[in-house]
Amino acid sequence: MGFIHLCGVPTVTYNHESDTKFWDRLLLAEENRYIMTCACTNDVSQGLKLHYCGLKAGNCYLILKVSEVKGHKILKIKNIWGTQVWNGKGCNSEDPFWTDELTEAGRPDVWDEGEFFILYDDYLEHFSSTTICKYSDLK
Repeated sequence: MGFIHLCGVPTVTYNHESDTKFWDRLLLAEENRYIMTCACTNDVSQGLKLHYCGLKAGNCYLILKVSEVKGHKILKIKNIWGTQVWNGKGCNSEDPFWTDELTEAGRPDVWDEGEFFILYDDYLEHFSSTTICKYSDLK
């Protein structure tokens, strides 16, 4: 909701449970270089589960990249507060998920504080919504 006031362009928020073409929407937003954010649920009953995964209930995160690498749907996300990051499969460069083949195919070597990768299925399970701001600096 705030993006429309900050950027003056349309925004769309998707509830992850209700959109079967959601991955395609993310790829299109990535292609257009739209601003994307995501949020964990505010549901108090989910707070401990999120905490154990390295996430925080009610937090908003920035989606930096959406890609498919060797058949794996992957998102690169940043916790703008720089603390508490996803600690599940594919989370960082030391994770066994990142085989040499996958690393060569698409994982960058630069990992800034608060950044992490998450597989799409895990993303849908642990994040409740995504907002796409249809602003782009493309000319």
